[in-house]
Amino acid sequence: MALAAERRVRLLFVINQFPQGGSERYLFEVCSALDRRLFDVHILTRRDVDRAGFYHQRIENLGIPIHAIRPHVPNIKRFAPAIASWRPYRVGRNRISSWLARWYNAEVLRSFDIIACIQLENFLALQGALGDH
Repeated sequence: MALAAERRVRLLFVINQFPQGGSERYLFEVCSALDRRLFDVHILTRRDVDRAGFYHQRIENLGIPIHAIRPHVPNIKRFAPAIASWRPYRVGRNRISSWLARWYNAEVLRSFDIIACIQLENFLALQGALGDH
């Protein structure tokens, strides 16, 4: 069977940030070496990750999609500061944000064949979304 006709293995790496560190270099080197005809590589990271981090642009230049671990929930602080500082609003927004993150992360995680957490804290943080997977 031809290589192009086979389904590529969907591989997700999970990492917190992209500074010039050992874990980040490891991720970059592995991503650089993987055969893209065999692997569909993606990265999951924090929403507030520093896009100017040493390896962020280098990994994007490899053509690897970088996904945010938490979907964006708009903050109305700029438009309605009085409401944004109101405790019931903050609690509700945090609950909605947490629920969306669990749902979104679980959906994203289910779509991958292999999930590689680069640092232990990432593995522990995703336990709720991983469930039985």
